[in-house]
Amino acid sequence: MSVKFTYGNSPQSLPESATFFQSLMEDAIYDNSNRTFVSLLKQTAQTVEEGKVNEFWIEIKKILDTVLTTPLEKFLKKDTEAYNRFIKVRVKGAGSVDNESNIKFLQDKTLKDLLDADVKNRLLGAGGATEEFGKNFDELPAFDIEEFLELKGDADVAYDVILREKMEDGIPSRMYNITHSKETSAMDAMIESKIWNYDDGDMQNAKLEHITELTGQSPKFVKSGGKSKLDIQTINYSFAVPPSVIRTMEKGFAGDFVTEYTLTKEENKRVFTEGKTTKIMGGKFEMLNPATWPRGFIMGIFESKKPIGTASNSKKVYAIKEGKTSKYFSMELANAEANNIDVIWPAEGKGTPAGFIGRSKLVFLRAVKDKLDDPLTVVTMKLEANIKFKSTTRATFGEVATATNKKKTSDVRFSKTIHINKETKAILSDEDYDRLDASEKAKYKPVDKLLTEQEIEELSSKAFKNKNTGETISEKAWKELKQEEKDNYVSDLRVFDPVKLHEETDKPEGTISYKDMEEFQKDVLSVSSIGADNIEKMFKDAVVDVDIIFKFHGKFNMNPYRVGSNRPMNAHINKGKKVIRAIVKAIKIKAE
Repeated sequence: MSVKFTYGNSPQSLPESATFFQSLMEDAIYDNSNRTFVSLLKQTAQTVEEGKVNEFWIEIKKILDTVLTTPLEKFLKKDTEAYNRFIKVRVKGAGSVDNESNIKFLQDKTLKDLLDADVKNRLLGAGGATEEFGKNFDELPAFDIEEFLELKGDADVAYDVILREKMEDGIPSRMYNITHSKETSAMDAMIESKIWNYDDGDMQNAKLEHITELTGQSPKFVKSGGKSKLDIQTINYSFAVPPSVIRTMEKGFAGDFVTEYTLTKEENKRVFTEGKTTKIMGGKFEMLNPATWPRGFIMGIFESKKPIGTASNSKKVYAIKEGKTSKYFSMELANAEANNIDVIWPAEGKGTPAGFIGRSKLVFLRAVKDKLDDPLTVVTMKLEANIKFKSTTRATFGEVATATNKKKTSDVRFSKTIHINKETKAILSDEDYDRLDASEKAKYKPVDKLLTEQEIEELSSKAFKNKNTGETISEKAWKELKQEEKDNYVSDLRVFDPVKLHEETDKPEGTISYKDMEEFQKDVLSVSSIGADNIEKMFKDAVVDVDIIFKFHGKFNMNPYRVGSNRPMNAHINKGKKVIRAIVKAIKIKAE
């Protein structure tokens, strides 16, 4: 049944003019500020034919219901800035890209959803804290760091490994060490690498995608700084020795040279004419044969003699005399740096720095995973590693204790505590004493008793206990186990050492320190005593001391009302909701 009325100066009727009024209503809501429509509706209601005002408002309500089913996206696009801030996300190094999560969010939303507080919070990029992710997004699922790193691939490996020849009293020893000096190197360690090829921008973008996919939020990234270091247990690795290193070692040091001269006089001036230059090789010493000169002989000349002149090449010339024969020489000694050997490996492959990092990546991943899988924090890292060598393993407790207790004079003794009854002189072991109650314990006094060889041997034979079976084995048996087998055992014997008054230590007197059995057999790491005869074995049995340096770049701010929420969207929504509410309020429908 049609309802007739006048809209403005134009006669209209509903439902015949429903499309016209729907367009007017949408414009009013979309324009955010057009409240003229609501005023005209109220004026129009006064022109409705008598008895049909209620039907008029019923028809207007039908139109409103239809308008509220229109796509929400259509309304949002009316404010370009607000809309783009919602459907776009800024990515470091790539400008803005589509926020796929937010685009998907709008697909089934209508204008009616504008009245839902949760939807509004999502549109603003604020709020949205749900039970799924915790009150403040503190229960977001971990970032899949393993997948991220796998996709990034391996990073380049840099190294600066130099064998430095040791000098003994100024003479090359033909033995080398592998120490790293930050003062003379552009690197902080012998080996450096990011391990995986990514930077902070890569991680920031990936974690932003992770967050927006889960929550639809485009959180602000707050930059920060700071570093931390993770000390990773030394890792065994067999390095190959480049053939060039061995050849250089076998060849010997860079060289000491002696240049011979003949002396003539021209116009009452000494003139030294340069002759043969000889590399000193040593051998049966002959005074006037420089090839046989030991280095110490040359240094003695420098210290005891004054040069007799200067050659045209600016070198100082010394006279060497044997009997009535004199010869003239300048001498040039190789410095320690000249004898250094750069170790140059292939760019990749087994036995190289790159090979070490490739083989150890799972170890590194386990160590760093908890720092990298935090969905909100952006962290980069750098590996710093130094090559060291195992020296002779330390003596066992049994060996140390036996040798020490045999010494006639020593500040150190290995003893056990026994407890003697003050009246009966009965003796209790430390273990039996511990089982007594306090009143019984008071009847005893502790006495340290020097361990006998037999007691030491007995203790050493049961030094380690299997964590699963409780079986005990001796120190020597434990020593022969492979590392993965050793991990199944723990020390079943502990040596205590109280700090004495006279000892120089920061610890107060009476402080007790202790050693477990594995500490007696720890490998001693070294960087020196490498020679041509042992270098291959030393590098084959090398260990790598690894530190991971973390650099913090910032964190995503998931505060529900953080600075940076979509303020243009908030203004746009509020104006639209205001018009909708005005229309709802204007509709006067009497109950029938």
